[in-house]
Amino acid sequence: MRSSQAYSTEGLGRVIVLRATNEREATERAAALSTELREDFDNVDGKRVMWRCKSVAGVTPLYVASIADGSEVFSELLPGPRPPDVPA
Repeated sequence: MRSSQAYSTEGLGRVIVLRATNEREATERAAALSTELREDFDNVDGKRVMWRCKSVAGVTPLYVASIADGSEVFSELLPGPRPPDVPA
């Protein structure tokens, strides 16, 4: 008997950068892009993975003239042990 297990994706997500003239346009474009950014693939265990957009969580303006290589637009602190090269 085969069984499947659903995994919570709460807190997991994607940050997509797009250009828009206002928040409404950005929200509409993000929703439209969400259908184009679907991904299906087999993971390392040979199981099928399907990435789908559940919703557009929010729109945040970036007040910069341009985005260059290495520009940080999102970061998140994850729990875990402190690396030995980071002072306490």
